[in-house]
Amino acid sequence: MRIGFRIYGSYQRAIETAVKLGFTDLEPEWNPEISAEYPEMAKKAKEAGIGLTAALTGYDPMTLDDYGRAFEDCQIIGAKSFTAHLQPLSEDDPDGLNQFQDCLGAAVELGEQMGVKLAVQSCYLGPEQWDIMFRLVPGLYLKYDPSFSAQAGRNYASEILKYGKRIVHAHAKDEISLARITDYNQGLIPMTYVPPGMGQINWGTVIACLYEVGYDEQIAIEPHSAYWYAEGYERGLILAKRHLEQFLA
Repeated sequence: MRIGFRIYGSYQRAIETAVKLGFTDLEPEWNPEISAEYPEMAKKAKEAGIGLTAALTGYDPMTLDDYGRAFEDCQIIGAKSFTAHLQPLSEDDPDGLNQFQDCLGAAVELGEQMGVKLAVQSCYLGPEQWDIMFRLVPGLYLKYDPSFSAQAGRNYASEILKYGKRIVHAHAKDEISLARITDYNQGLIPMTYVPPGMGQINWGTVIACLYEVGYDEQIAIEPHSAYWYAEGYERGLILAKRHLEQFLA
């Protein structure tokens, strides 16, 4: 496993920061508007010795042509996986299920031909949704972020062990609960994000489970909250990297 971080905004700044702080990997955002930046981003990252090993998008909905363009860009930068931002499905909406199966099934096949694994996100999706999506399109993979499981009161260790063979990318951010433990039953709880190691998630447990399932890709730190995304940006990356690397060997 390797520690990286998600690119927000300028890829030039991210590459410079990665070199400065000793990171090996980055995770770029993708959408049609920034697609044209990918060739130059790939060149700059290669010159700096930085791997762009996974990409993700918040762009939704995506057509099959969009997926094709995204996979071409993944090939340009050398990304092994692409994480889509998919909407929840309902078993009571057969038309929606069929559309999902047709579009994502074709996208998975296209990705396989181009050497890119298509993943669903864990942001606001959970096991119930993953199971529906994996049933409809067995070739889908998973980008896993334990913070969303913790927010919902789920057991991230058991989820990693259950879905581990599908995990092709991982995110790392931590959180501090601002509610009583009994409030977990009410769904997502009030919380604030902090760098990994400064909140309530046990990252030793997370990484131990990732080892157990054979995961050996990037763990991308996600700076969140007004402070850690702004004036505390580099400080947060340093603290997160320091904490996570103690579990890597």
